[in-house]
Amino acid sequence: MSRCCPKCGELVTNGGMELFSNHIPTGWTTTTPDKICKVDFPYLVHSGNYSVAIKDDATLSQIVTDVVPKCCYEFSLFAKFFGYPFGMTATVTFLTPCCEIVGGTIHAQSFSIIDYAFSNLRILTIPAPCCTTAARIDIYAEPYVVTAKNANIAKSEINHPTNIENEGNSENLLIPPILQFPKYESLQQVNNNYYPALIVDDVSFALQ
Repeated sequence: MSRCCPKCGELVTNGGMELFSNHIPTGWTTTTPDKICKVDFPYLVHSGNYSVAIKDDATLSQIVTDVVPKCCYEFSLFAKFFGYPFGMTATVTFLTPCCEIVGGTIHAQSFSIIDYAFSNLRILTIPAPCCTTAARIDIYAEPYVVTAKNANIAKSEINHPTNIENEGNSENLLIPPILQFPKYESLQQVNNNYYPALIVDDVSFALQ
């Protein structure tokens, strides 16, 4: 870290996903509000009381100000996949008066129906360009492709309790099979639909 880049604390607003307005996290924006959902089921929350679910082919974004030019930033988040296997792309883009410059990208891919633990994903961005005025964070849940194999696995995991390891002890946990959009009330509701989603919590963007 250079002398021009003193640590100045967290720059993301509501990175812990604790505040919501109409199921959209406060401080965040989206063009697909029907695919964004507040989550309060403890198994799908990394810390605090809530996390956010992003359905496939939807993006959650935030503009971060007070970006210091020529400095690097650490971008991190906790994520897990719930539903059919699909991917995630989280990008930091530096905004300048003349153009947008990608500062760093996180790619993640799930090959199972349900991730049992949150993954801590993080990158260090390139130095912010000298004329940077802000940075945009985009968290994108990539579209999934339903195959006969995926559908069979999903059906099996919905209809049968999943055996997981919890602090060395084996226990049966029936994973809730439903994330309802947009009329979300509780993950404990049971429905014939099975919506996949990317679960995100504790997003951070800070000088490094």
